[in-house]
Amino acid sequence: MRARVDAITDPSETTDPDYVEGLRTAISAALDYGFAAIARGEDAPPSPPPMLMTQARLAARIRVPLDRVLRRYLAGYTLLSGVIVRNAERSDSALRGDLAGLMRSQAGHFDLLITAVSRAYSEEKIVHTTAIRTGRIVMVERLLEGELLEPVELGYDLNQHHLGMIAAGPGAKASLERLARRHGCQILLARPNQGIIWVWFGSKERTDKALLTEICTNAWPPGVALAIGEPGGGLSGWRLTHRQARAAAPIAQRGSPTPVRYAEVALVTAMMQDELLAASLRHIYLDPLTAARGEGAELKDTLRAYFAAQQNVSSTAAILGVNRHTVASRLRMIEEMVGHPLSVCIAEINAVLRLEDLRQGSSLGT
Repeated sequence: MRARVDAITDPSETTDPDYVEGLRTAISAALDYGFAAIARGEDAPPSPPPMLMTQARLAARIRVPLDRVLRRYLAGYTLLSGVIVRNAERSDSALRGDLAGLMRSQAGHFDLLITAVSRAYSEEKIVHTTAIRTGRIVMVERLLEGELLEPVELGYDLNQHHLGMIAAGPGAKASLERLARRHGCQILLARPNQGIIWVWFGSKERTDKALLTEICTNAWPPGVALAIGEPGGGLSGWRLTHRQARAAAPIAQRGSPTPVRYAEVALVTAMMQDELLAASLRHIYLDPLTAARGEGAELKDTLRAYFAAQQNVSSTAAILGVNRHTVASRLRMIEEMVGHPLSVCIAEINAVLRLEDLRQGSSLGT
């Protein structure tokens, strides 16, 4: 299913990390809907998954054409229909007799889903292009897209040093404004849509470690997700730090208990946007471990503890409740199985393991 959907992809879409990651979740949600429709037959159809409506609205916001969105659904529907027919043909005569009714109900459920997706897309497109979007966000977006404007009305100096962030959740705006005042920073806020805030801290001096440390360790209100770019100077730095924060935002919004800084998840975010890179690193560094007992679960847990302990064997042993020799033996086994010393591939293994945990809904770890 993913291969079919990926085949209907324009390279320009991959620049939005939220949309790229959302496609994966949407495929699973659409399959669940299809299976639920099969189970119900010609009874009342299941409700379309909210995730699919969210993805349709995001597609409208980033200008993915509606026909491309619907072609993806059609590709998935065609594949699932083929599976139904093939299985019915291999089964008993009673099921073959019910095939026509089943396909009718599937077509009806698919039509309802397409109607709901199209409606969500159209409604969001209207909202996105009306006066609800303020002049500030329009100017910010035009500046981010590279237009040469005089942003006097923003009340923010683009020629200084910047730190870009993306925040979501109740209390985020007030907390960020207090933090900016405490450090004597200018602050620029823009709301691209309900619930999301684009933020920049600006200062004449280069962003210091004290500010970054406080942002990363501050006691944020419950439910606040915060993604942080890297400090940058001038207009180009203002754009770059925002792009970095946007790349890190999907990780922060997956329920990270602490702010997520781009520098700490750069490789993970790259894999989230590049399925070839993600699949390749998974094949090289994780798949070999499945040959071990329990499909490598023990070895993966050892690696997680090893990274959490800053690659200290004694601390890893304490986390796992084993002795140092056991940890050292497992690490040697991992090196033998992947065919590389950990010292030369530590970043790649850490990143692909973190991405696996993220996609399975686990804590991202260190």
